[in-house]
Amino acid sequence: MLNHLLSKKPAVLTILFTLLSGYSLFASEQEKTVESNKSCPVCLNSLLCQFTTKCNHSFDLFCLKNWLEAHQSCPFCRETVDSKNHPELFSDPYRIDAHQVSFDCSTLSWGQVPFENLATALAGHKNLKSLRLTGHCFRKGDMAYLSSLLRIKTGIEHLDLSGLRLDEEDSELLAEGLRGNVGLRGLSLQNTGLSKSSAEALSDSIGDLQTLESLDLGLNNLGEAGASLILEALKRRKKPVQVDFRWNGIEEDDQEGLRDSLKKHPGIKVYWQDNIPPEQALEHLLTNAERILKGDLKSGEYSILHFTLRLKQALEKCEGKLKKKDNWMVKGKDYLQRLMQKNDCHVVTHHK
Repeated sequence: MLNHLLSKKPAVLTILFTLLSGYSLFASEQEKTVESNKSCPVCLNSLLCQFTTKCNHSFDLFCLKNWLEAHQSCPFCRETVDSKNHPELFSDPYRIDAHQVSFDCSTLSWGQVPFENLATALAGHKNLKSLRLTGHCFRKGDMAYLSSLLRIKTGIEHLDLSGLRLDEEDSELLAEGLRGNVGLRGLSLQNTGLSKSSAEALSDSIGDLQTLESLDLGLNNLGEAGASLILEALKRRKKPVQVDFRWNGIEEDDQEGLRDSLKKHPGIKVYWQDNIPPEQALEHLLTNAERILKGDLKSGEYSILHFTLRLKQALEKCEGKLKKKDNWMVKGKDYLQRLMQKNDCHVVTHHK
């Protein structure tokens, strides 16, 4: 009967084969899922800080450590995972006071604690509400650890990354870490080298921070285009927020246009004027001038001519406050000369 049916309907053979092998095919694909999409089976997000167990299953490090607080098994196959077969997961490389609600990296001496160890300690901290990171404990590549940490510490209320050097990849990782945060009230990214491309990476995540009250983006290279992206994202929110755009290379005419776009959004209060102390502004400008001359800033993310004008104005403002032989003044004048040669022009300032 079956042979007769198959002889009349050859397509039935294909259907039967699919049904008979379906279970094994499904099981095989299920086993490959974790490897193929490189996502953590616990949180279903991308693997930022990958840790692979001896049973050959990969998880985000901090997701796995959170899981192991209540279980001693692999979340995928339930193979035993304990201090005997994975001592590195249960070690305590750095200890933080359990009652401490804020942590400031600047209290650590240079190189005292690798950020990986610090992030591991912070991941196990129950009461963390405020985190400030500084360059002397944060290195290139550490943003993956911070992003992973932020994904499980969704109750952090204040995050200060001022002075860190964030490139486009770092901005994308930070954006991923901020998604899902339910309590962030203050975010400071002052003097972190943000540009228009950084704003493109961060704007959606910033716009989704419904509890955000203060956003400090001063001393960056956002320009009018980057500031516009951030503001458009913030317009989606219902709660008021204060934003600092000072020293971002935004011309007065552009500021006026952005102000007009905010008339229907009175809850967004913006600081535009470049009234940051001249010495602080000069330090920021020297850092970015060096990056421009080395080619570290990508073309299109800044206007060299406008930046050169800002540097000249900052040097003029500091002329009476810093000695002419001061290292900053000497370096600033050297950078200014090289930038003018790069522009093949002479920069003239007009005083009001």
